Amino acid sequence: YAQLGTFELYQDNCLIGSRRAVLELALASSPTHVMSFPKMARALVILLNLLADKFVAGIVSLPSPLFARLMACLAEAVASPTNTLSTPAASAIEYIAVFRCKTAASGLTASHTAIPVLNPEHRTRGERIKPKDLIDSAQYFAAHNSAQPGLFGDILVLLLDKLMSTSGESAANNQWTLARPILPLILCAPEAFVKFRTRFLNAQSQSREPTVRKFFDKLFSMLTPAITNNGVTGPNPVHFEAMLRLNDSFTKDLCSFCREIRQ
Repeated sequence: YAQLGTFELYQDNCLIGSRRAVLELALASSPTHVMSFPKMARALVILLNLLADKFVAGIVSLPSPLFARLMACLAEAVASPTNTLSTPAASAIEYIAVFRCKTAASGLTASHTAIPVLNPEHRTRGERIKPKDLIDSAQYFAAHNSAQPGLFGDILVLLLDKLMSTSGESAANNQWTLARPILPLILCAPEAFVKFRTRFLNAQSQSREPTVRKFFDKLFSMLTPAITNNGVTGPNPVHFEAMLRLNDSFTKDLCSFCREIRQ
């Protein structure tokens, strides 16, 4: 039981400052170096997963270089063959990507009309996202994207390669968790997805390519309205909320597709 809401109630920033200090220390070195220590990597990924789940707005507000190193560490963990690293890392990526989609969609709707609560309920479940948080986070995401445009696209390609190219039983152990971030990541980086599609289909054998193309396009066709803007590939946030609500069924179909192509 932690009265986390007390800090915000009295406008005390010490908790926010402490979180940032911990992340600055943990991410002071290069992502490859940080993740080369198993115990350190495990502890860091668990921490990032919890923060992304409960305090995602705090993660997004980090300076762009620090945010980029954080995402690079998650990418290193996702690429790991160890499920104890890749599973929480994939969950953290999903939380952050979904939040980015929501910040993009929030600027186009008037649905976020929540009134700030004077006495938040101790925030034992983490921060409650207010309209101002979404607006501020949208600006932070824009800054991160300007500093490193391929941040979400690189992770998307990494996950798709792991899901669709890795054979063996180990790939199926946490396949659902690895597949969960795919939909929000595609919404964040549609251009990277289009490039992956071309490369993936070109890599298929001549006999397999027509069948794989048919089922690949059938699976991802539902996302077309959200990744096409006036006929050009690009994010279309108007459809983001509707797409995110379909993530469970999409993930199920994606896992089935990945199992089929490995046979």
